[in-house]
Amino acid sequence: SEFYFAGYNAPIYEDFDAMFGAHVVSQSKADNEYRVFLLGDSSTWSIAVQPSAMLSEQINKRGLKTCDGRDIRVYNLGYPMPFLMRDLLIMDKAMEYQPDMFLWLVTLSTLEPKTAETYFILPHAERYMRLAETYDLSASEYVESLNPLFWMGLLFVNGLV
Repeated sequence: SEFYFAGYNAPIYEDFDAMFGAHVVSQSKADNEYRVFLLGDSSTWSIAVQPSAMLSEQINKRGLKTCDGRDIRVYNLGYPMPFLMRDLLIMDKAMEYQPDMFLWLVTLSTLEPKTAETYFILPHAERYMRLAETYDLSASEYVESLNPLFWMGLLFVNGLV
């Protein structure tokens, strides 16, 4: 990935292929599976709880089926911190894994723009700009920070490149 020029220990969210490849959702979808993806912040991610207590696992333990008999399987795609655009980017990438439904848990904090969210969006600038154009999203607060030349210049000025 061309984003890794800044360091070798980039967080996994910078590489969606690695992030999703390490997730159980990367397995082939069974014919009788109804896929539900959970999106959201730390509470969806289930910070400070045992894996068996996660919302996705609580639902999966019930052995639910759809009206047509398919097994409902819930996958946790939550990630710490309430970032709206990050969740949108994850949702877009998750479409490759044949979801049948998304459950997106949000709070008012999720809907507030945050400067820190730019760090998550930056490695996925092309995907973000495509989504912004497709769905007529207001990208004004991110456009300057998504310009790769802006970041290369900033890194050069600070002696990081």
